Amino acid sequence: MAYGGIETVIINWLKAMPRSEVDVQLIVFKMPDDSERPFVVEAAKEGLRVEYIHWSRWKPVGRAAKELRELLRSHGTEVLHAHNTYAELVAWWAARGTPVKLMSTFYVWDRGFGFKRLILQKLSAALTAKYDKLSAQCKKTAEDGVEWGVPFESVEILPSGFEVPPPSLLDLDSRRRLRAERGAGDSTLVVCNIARLYPEKGHARLLEHWPDIVRKVPSAVLWIYGVGPLQKELEALHEELGLGESVRFLGFASNLMDELSLCDVQIHPSFNEGVPLAICSGMAAGLPIVSTAVGGIPEVIENGKSGYLVDVDDMESLKDRAVSLLQDCSLRKRMGSEAKRFIAEEYSLEAAVAILAQSYRSLVGR
Repeated sequence: MAYGGIETVIINWLKAMPRSEVDVQLIVFKMPDDSERPFVVEAAKEGLRVEYIHWSRWKPVGRAAKELRELLRSHGTEVLHAHNTYAELVAWWAARGTPVKLMSTFYVWDRGFGFKRLILQKLSAALTAKYDKLSAQCKKTAEDGVEWGVPFESVEILPSGFEVPPPSLLDLDSRRRLRAERGAGDSTLVVCNIARLYPEKGHARLLEHWPDIVRKVPSAVLWIYGVGPLQKELEALHEELGLGESVRFLGFASNLMDELSLCDVQIHPSFNEGVPLAICSGMAAGLPIVSTAVGGIPEVIENGKSGYLVDVDDMESLKDRAVSLLQDCSLRKRMGSEAKRFIAEEYSLEAAVAILAQSYRSLVGR
């Protein structure tokens, strides 16, 4: 796994887990291209132990299951928690004939991810029917699983929670300087998008509709944070549309709260989601957010109070809501303040970890 999204959720859960109750061991697929390294580095920063099982494009399930089984024996593992389809397959194979309890968490279901991911989701639904406990990141994901054959009543809601990071320490002069370095003056209104560059995140349609926002708010610029396989394709679209300096690709943000302190509005046009940590981060930074009402997003954003929600295919409303926020400073402040309060008071990491720890205890009868 790379670092970001689900992987960040896992690290947050485990670093906050009471070690007196749960002895945590991370087991990660070792990839030929070292793509798991960012995740391992971040996990190590939090004092989490990491061990490897080998993996490759040829999907060596038997070898990986054998290596995992040895690790389970050496650690006296009681609960094995898988977080994607290949992990579910290897975990099931490795745990056969052992007392190890199996648990999996679903994050999103969708038929629009392409043929390969369609097959993987079908495999996940079939495999996890053999598991001891199933959970989902939000109620919407649990409900969507029914279409794939996962009974809703058997799925526990396991929220990601959010650890509110320290606020940005940038002073006004530093903020002004950093914005200026990217061509944003005092009167510039910065709209940010934070997401991996994957098809379901809706970057292409955001770029295609961005000129309509700029026509109504000429001082607006769009900063896109994230990396992924669509990088070159999106950069080519940016060139084709002639968006110029009104859109910038800023890659991975190592200090996201500092970056968010430079922005005024966050926009999130995804086709599908669980509960994206990108949105939680923006809310924690006090940004008003305009988002499609997909996945678990309506479970954290209250429409008209802490942000705006629109139907997944309603780009006209998405643009209108963004324009209304850009044109009204008091509205931005009011919604941003409510978003920040919600994350701090109602979506805490502590509450999420307590649910996870209880799930583990229930599996081993404690």
